Amino acid sequence: MDKIKIQDIKDDVELFSKNQKDDKESKEIDLSNLPHFSEKQKIDALNNLIESEIVNVGQIIENIKK
Repeated sequence: MDKIKIQDIKDDVELFSKNQKDDKESKEIDLSNLPHFSEKQKIDALNNLIESEIVNVGQIIENIKK
């Protein structure tokens, strides 16, 4: 596998962020525009995002219970 350059990652993240902002109505996350990441890295990133969202929801529920 080719080594990933930091600038490549920054470029991908900027492009991803821009595309997500342009598509605010959609809740879908398009990972096809991240050419420098492997499929496993994309899946790991999604899993981390899902886990953090679950934690956020759990904290909101706890706050409502208080």
